[in-house]
Amino acid sequence: MNQQKIEELKKRTQQKYDFYEKLRNEKNEDVVVLLRDPTIFAYAMLKDEEENPLKLYYYQDLIINDKKSHVQFCAGRQVGKTTLLCVKALHHALTVKNATVLIVSRSEPQAIFVLDKIKEMMMRSDISFKELIGEVENRMELHLMPFEKSVSKIICLPATERGRGYSATLLLLDEIAYWEGANKDEDSSNLYRKIYEPTISATKQWKHNYLKMGQIMVCSTPNGQQGIFWEMWNDQRFSHFHFNWLAKPGRTLEEYEALKNSMPLLVFESEYAAEFVSSAGGFITQEEYERSEKNYMLMLPKEQILYLGGDFAGEDTKTRDTD
Repeated sequence: MNQQKIEELKKRTQQKYDFYEKLRNEKNEDVVVLLRDPTIFAYAMLKDEEENPLKLYYYQDLIINDKKSHVQFCAGRQVGKTTLLCVKALHHALTVKNATVLIVSRSEPQAIFVLDKIKEMMMRSDISFKELIGEVENRMELHLMPFEKSVSKIICLPATERGRGYSATLLLLDEIAYWEGANKDEDSSNLYRKIYEPTISATKQWKHNYLKMGQIMVCSTPNGQQGIFWEMWNDQRFSHFHFNWLAKPGRTLEEYEALKNSMPLLVFESEYAAEFVSSAGGFITQEEYERSEKNYMLMLPKEQILYLGGDFAGEDTKTRDTD
């Protein structure tokens, strides 16, 4: 995405905030309609860790409002993937009758972390969410009652077969590129296709005035040209979004280049540049080789003994441990 497009997106997102503030200050009743937008919902009703109104960044605003049935966000480290999922989950649960938001993370501790973050957002708000909390509230599940005779559920699970049997109105998948299957026959691709994608089979037919029902949203840092996240990147059903570490406002190109020079290039390109790196052809890339290459004056010692060695280990089970 070129810089001109980015500036247009930034301007559009800021105009949303400005318009909301204008209607709010005028005490215009139409301000309530703006809460249909999860970006404005977050700004009006939630706060960040510094107790300021929670302002999503331009790229979060773009992604969270996408209406396609499948949405993929490929991103560098610490650009706000989890915050995006939390806002999406809470907004959906509060605006859809009998909603079931299923959030799947790589592990159980990560799943607990996501639900804790949602609860923290609610706790920091000036709006009292306490009266909306239903009978179930634990480390993995939260019930909300925003409508009469209606219960919405936010359920966080680790990426295992425990997701079988759920019917989700919104499926949110966190760091799916790093999911691990239970065994070699049950990899992350099979886990997604057998357990999680079918959870929206029934609810995608539901109708809502302004939200896409049965939507799947996936956020992750890439993990090479392999696995389910790479397959999704080549799946035409998905809207594809790609933003690297620099997308978050306040970060500089100098910091980015310093990070690049501080670690192996393959790690940097995946974790910060958010690129689907292929490691085929060797462990060291050409750029890494050239960056590490140095010239030395070499002179063989005349009076010392030189020792030459060879590694003759094979790849089969009998000779691979033999030197």
